[in-house]
Amino acid sequence: MLSILTAVTRWSSGPPAEAGGSFRPDEALARKMADLAETLAARALESSVELDFSNESIDAAATYAMNDLAPILGRVPIREAGALVGYLAERLGAYIGESTRRRSGGEWGWDGADGRGRRPAVRDGSGAVSHPVDEAQGRIDVRLDSLVLFHRMFRRH
Repeated sequence: MLSILTAVTRWSSGPPAEAGGSFRPDEALARKMADLAETLAARALESSVELDFSNESIDAAATYAMNDLAPILGRVPIREAGALVGYLAERLGAYIGESTRRRSGGEWGWDGADGRGRRPAVRDGSGAVSHPVDEAQGRIDVRLDSLVLFHRMFRRH
């Protein structure tokens, strides 16, 4: 079941990467991702979860986001759950990427170097490129596996 959900929610980002598939800085993407990250931090603070864009806060952001999502996931059809998880991955990925960018002086852009199509990426101060939305998707998949298992066990009793 989760493999279908995972496949539905993988990030897709428009047209394929240009020939050469390398990182391309993008100011509009940078503004969007910074806004999404700030919004996630502000919503978490309303629930007394302080997110300060440090490495340590990334786990707290993932936990907050999953706790926020869990009650909703149980009430939506699977076709809508995929979109909901994708929505969450983009926001959590924005927070992860923005945390990296702020710590290392990096920049947001699009990357397609690995042949998977253009994806939002952060190039840090050393030039290393990461894909924070993909990282967020991985964190959500692991937590979602646990959540589904818990709900299945709960329903049996």
